[in-house]
Amino acid sequence: MPPPARTILLRISNTGIHLNNEKLVSWSNTNLPSKSTFQFSDHKPHFWRVRQDVFERVTGTLTITIINYSVSDPEPHFSNQSPKAEVKNIRFAYLNWSELETQLSAYKKDGFTNLLKSASKISQTNKPVESPIVKRVRIEGRIPLNRLTFKIGYVECLKRLPGMPDPIQIILPNPHILPEFEAIKPFFGKLLGKRTIEFTGVVELIGKLVKKVACSSVDLDRINDDSISSVRRIVLKDSLKTASQTRLDKGLFGSGELFEDTPANAFGNTYRNHEKLLLEEIIEAHDVRNRPQLQFLAGQIHEVRTPLKFTLQPDFGFLFHYRGETMHHFLWELLNTNATYVWSLPAGPFTLPQAYQLLEREINAIREHGRMTYLHHTDNTAFVFNRVSHEHRNSDFIDGFPKWRARIMEMMV
Repeated sequence: MPPPARTILLRISNTGIHLNNEKLVSWSNTNLPSKSTFQFSDHKPHFWRVRQDVFERVTGTLTITIINYSVSDPEPHFSNQSPKAEVKNIRFAYLNWSELETQLSAYKKDGFTNLLKSASKISQTNKPVESPIVKRVRIEGRIPLNRLTFKIGYVECLKRLPGMPDPIQIILPNPHILPEFEAIKPFFGKLLGKRTIEFTGVVELIGKLVKKVACSSVDLDRINDDSISSVRRIVLKDSLKTASQTRLDKGLFGSGELFEDTPANAFGNTYRNHEKLLLEEIIEAHDVRNRPQLQFLAGQIHEVRTPLKFTLQPDFGFLFHYRGETMHHFLWELLNTNATYVWSLPAGPFTLPQAYQLLEREINAIREHGRMTYLHHTDNTAFVFNRVSHEHRNSDFIDGFPKWRARIMEMMV
């Protein structure tokens, strides 16, 4: 037979009140007298069935009424029950001394006086104990985005509302929300076009005690897969700008280095694990004109097992790697550039890390002296250098991409 609604089982020991086999509330977190004034007999376990009267979510306080002091068949219900929220404190509405006394091996009764309800008074009536009156109050308001805390599947904050003696915890669900978004809250403000979100809901009260709060926000519901993609592009563009302005002492970056100390770190390992996704989102964020070239280099040329490299100066760009039969080829494509730079090195004498060191030296030379100076003073002793133009890039009638692709493929030997 299933347990009665709104009731739970508690195991009572001298350590405290056990909610299940793992969760415990110590006696110091109850309204019973000091544990030094009573001791439970330990010749058998004590299981109580209690009714949950009020739960104050902010303080984690559960008020209960004991309806059975001697539960004989607690399993499997006791082991399987799990609180929906963390219970930090337990308050007893009252105690039946004649029931409680039989389970105590030592006690000072005076400490229990305020909580006792005699057995004679209980037996005078057969009426069930009335449930407390629950009052439902509609609430609404605004919350600044910077006051919200992002969790897994919801946001939360404390909010003081008219007529409420204490702030209440507002929880607004949204399955798309992640804790990582805490660092990029301002970008959601840009997306929503406002710095606050509106919410509505219902509070259930017993007297002035908050039993339950249920709220929702139309503004927060606008955060979905599509809007998060938009935010990702905004964050990405901002992070690339930040990185370009602050990291001037290095030529090449891995995807793991690219977004250190930038807002894009909020997306965890997404970019580090899926570099092609990173490239696609950069293309979307900047609306680049050499999209076909970048997509071809990423999808058809770049060695899948080789990490993609990036440049920030003189402009943001990608360094792709192609392992030919006799040579390593490195193809540098900047955003909205007019040409592809190709460096080819013999595969035998150079390891890949050595090749990247050499390429970083070349890119630093371009950054320091400019592309035109570099093109006219290229030292080809260590590598073969080619520049492949994006012909007819501004033409509405001639597609220069096939010719560019053919020239690139001729070099991949």
